[in-house]
Amino acid sequence: MTRLDPGHIAALVHELHGYSLDAAGAVRAAAMVAGISAALETLAAEPQFHEEPANFAATLVALAPEGD
Repeated sequence: MTRLDPGHIAALVHELHGYSLDAAGAVRAAAMVAGISAALETLAAEPQFHEEPANFAATLVALAPEGD
């Protein structure tokens, strides 16, 4: 799994959403984003995954809990 810089995640959250994460929150957010990234890489290995909405939709369906 890719290690993301919590400081960078905190800066992005601040820039995009206007609020600040404390150090522990930034570490948790970085771990969460890295986990999501790893899951998506595993489920959708096609090179143009990020450019193909149908692949993204199929991946979200695969990640959804049963019955959703």
